[in-house]
This record gives sequence, structure tokens and C-alpha cells, in this order.
Amino acid sequence: MVPDHMNRSRISSGTADKDGWFTAKVRYVYLRSGRLNQTLQFVPPATKLWKKKVEWAIEDSGRHARVEYTLDGPKGRLSRRLAVGQDTRDVRETRVEAESQTRSGVISVQVRLDGPKIQIFNDKGNLLDEYTPADFDLSKTQIRIRTEAQFVVRSNNE
Repeated sequence: MVPDHMNRSRISSGTADKDGWFTAKVRYVYLRSGRLNQTLQFVPPATKLWKKKVEWAIEDSGRHARVEYTLDGPKGRLSRRLAVGQDTRDVRETRVEAESQTRSGVISVQVRLDGPKIQIFNDKGNLLDEYTPADFDLSKTQIRIRTEAQFVVRSNNE
């Protein structure tokens, strides 16, 4: 299963590549700065021991504040929270469907930054979360990924 429109230049170091899908070799994988409107897809490992959670965050350039997202499987709970240092606020949880329309079992979310607003969509274009963090400059952020699953990143602008 080779993903479309994948370009290794979007991903920082700390990954291994197999047929266009990446596996994290470090705790966090960062997308290169300026890559803020992206589709993230995750393929669960072929094991029953996998926790089925994928995580990503929109983080400021100084790594002092971030909006963290956790998705508990393709048809599970999406959690969002703002973390500033050790403090967290604006916690929200909701049940969502984020399974890819074209690839069964694959988790697929679109991350869009529109001015001061973060929007998360599924493949069908349904809004899963919308959040405008106060005092958070989204123009100088990057996306970080934490997962045991293989993943791919595609630009929503291509």
C-alpha cells in the first residue's frame, strides 16, 4: 500500500521508510515547519497488543505550548487539550469516525490551520474538532506525531 503524494522532505529525521509509510524511531516525529495543512494517515500494526491510539500536536516553535490530540482508533474517542508548560486546559473529548474512505482500517484525519483556528476533519469532510486557542501564534507552529503505527503525511494543498 504505497501512499499518494508522499514526500520524505516533509518529515524530520527519526523515521524509517517502508514502501512510502513511515515508522517512528524516536518518541516524537516533527513535520518540517510550514507544513500545517496536512492529511495524516495511520496504519495499525498487525498485532493485538497495539494500544490503538495515535497522537499529534500543533506546537509552537519554542516548544512551550501545544494543542495535543489523541485519537483512540478509527471509530473512537478524539481528545484535545491545550498544554502550556505543565498546565493543561480546554480539554474536550468526543466520539468520532476517522476511518479512511478508501482504505479499511486506516485512520485518516485532515489537520487545517485557518488563521487563529485549528480544524480537524475526517476523509468525508466532517468536522471532528474546531478550536481557537487564546494567546497562541499558529503562524509559527509545527505538527508533531507520536505513534507506534506506520504513518504517512500528505499536503492538503496538492
